[in-house]
Amino acid sequence: MIAFAQNQEEIDIEDLTVPFQTGVAVYDIATNTYYRYNTEQCETRFSPASTFKIPNSLIGLQTGVLTDTTFIIEYDSIKYPIDPEDANKEPYKHWNKAQSLRSAFKLSCVWYYREVAKRIGEEEMRRYIDKLGYGNKDISSGTDNFWLCGSIKISINEQIEILKKLYLNMLDGFSRETIDKVKSLMLYESTENYKLYGKTGYGNCWKDKNIGWYVGFVETKTGPKVFALNLIGSSDMLKDNFRIVLTKRILKKLGFIEY
Repeated sequence: MIAFAQNQEEIDIEDLTVPFQTGVAVYDIATNTYYRYNTEQCETRFSPASTFKIPNSLIGLQTGVLTDTTFIIEYDSIKYPIDPEDANKEPYKHWNKAQSLRSAFKLSCVWYYREVAKRIGEEEMRRYIDKLGYGNKDISSGTDNFWLCGSIKISINEQIEILKKLYLNMLDGFSRETIDKVKSLMLYESTENYKLYGKTGYGNCWKDKNIGWYVGFVETKTGPKVFALNLIGSSDMLKDNFRIVLTKRILKKLGFIEY
């Protein structure tokens, strides 16, 4: 785990009435200050779920497996069947066709990224995971699914450190061009007050509860802030973009954004 010697402050989110077990960290690059709620959860490693689409995109682009954000992979319904129960649900109903890297990131299309990981291959994937220092760096459960409630685990604090380096263009082994392309994928919302970049993740990794993530960074009038949030609880966390809404509420509470 990472040891932190920088400025630290506690976040109080009790007034936000969050019905899930919550951990969150925000890092203010300008002041070198970490803000955290639930320190223990921030230190605990969990499956990254679809937040791994950020490093998967980085590695795919850097290795040349993906040539650009417009790179198309055709959909193979035999290789990647979609559960009939999900066929008419969001976002799955959009998955059963060819995807570009940009559309696959936006739709969190699992089959596209499984295919990317296969094309990267175990050796290269392991090499770049080591370069990133990504969580426990364990991809032993399968090259195309280790991030889906599999062997790799990462904490909120570790997500923050990687995202900080991503924002500052300081990721070892990755070009500025690759990093800029991934940042462009992450742009979620742009207003006159801020630009929000991020990726959600969700996994039903336990019998009776689920893990939900939102990680990224926000460009504000007072400088960039890096954030990582996860929730543990029922699937209700998926409703109405709750993970994103909660993150924005916390950023607003800290005085970092206005909306």
